Amino acid sequence: MLYVLVLASITLLLGFFQFYSSIRNRGSIFLSSLLVIIPLAVVIFSARNVMETSHKSSGSKTNSTLIASKKSSLKDDKLEMIKSESVASSSKAQQVQQVQASLTKSFKSFGTVTYDPSAKTFSVSATDKDTKKVFNQLIENPDQMSNSNFKDIQDKFVEVSKSLKKELGTGYAVQLNQPDKNKAMIIAKDGKIVYSIFS
Repeated sequence: MLYVLVLASITLLLGFFQFYSSIRNRGSIFLSSLLVIIPLAVVIFSARNVMETSHKSSGSKTNSTLIASKKSSLKDDKLEMIKSESVASSSKAQQVQQVQASLTKSFKSFGTVTYDPSAKTFSVSATDKDTKKVFNQLIENPDQMSNSNFKDIQDKFVEVSKSLKKELGTGYAVQLNQPDKNKAMIIAKDGKIVYSIFS
């Protein structure tokens, strides 16, 4: 649920960005306001769930450590190590699937999310016409960066990459694709921007 909260916050930020560009370009404000209202509701809902689960998990963790310490003396060390390795590998695949599902849900109003297992990269591609138009304008005129909210988007992608590092380990990246291309605008990995088309 923490991923949902972080990604809903990113979507909310992108919604504000879209709302601002719609006002500036005199576009459809109704659709842009939906991109702000829906993520805001998801942020509030997921924030409550995160707070509730954090209280519940703190109590269950102490119980599980007590049970584990009682059982550990009865198990063979080599067998336990083999079991833990197989569980770790299967749970890693499940974690990646859960992360992709959370990203897909959070970016539903913004675009699509794909995962490349060989590169360990989650790619976000915008599907909204106005957002793609704004991104293309920034790519063609990088000097407009100072007048845009794109730095905030970069900061949010850095936060997502920190969450990926915490949940999945090092080496996992999240990238924002150029409109209608399979090329990155920015790539965030292990808590920092490792590539930007603007630098």
